[in-house]
Amino acid sequence: MTDARTDGQLVGRQTEIGHLAELTAAACAGRGGALVLRGDAGMGKSSLLDHAGRTAPGLRVVRVSGAQCKLGISSRRQLRDRPGLGT
Repeated sequence: MTDARTDGQLVGRQTEIGHLAELTAAACAGRGGALVLRGDAGMGKSSLLDHAGRTAPGLRVVRVSGAQCKLGISSRRQLRDRPGLGT
């Protein structure tokens, strides 16, 4: 799937945008959640996260990255080490 844009809008990503909207609506209602975006370079992962940040006022998008085999450990460490998110 491509990440073509028209006037700042993502094109052809309605399913993914719908999932993001559900997740952010749940967060606004006080329900937590997480989202893992996986894919090859250039698939539009960053564009989807940028979209989430633009369309979810009052919420913070936190990005972490890691190799798939170590994603859980690496991601938790990155979250722990971010100011304001650690334990």
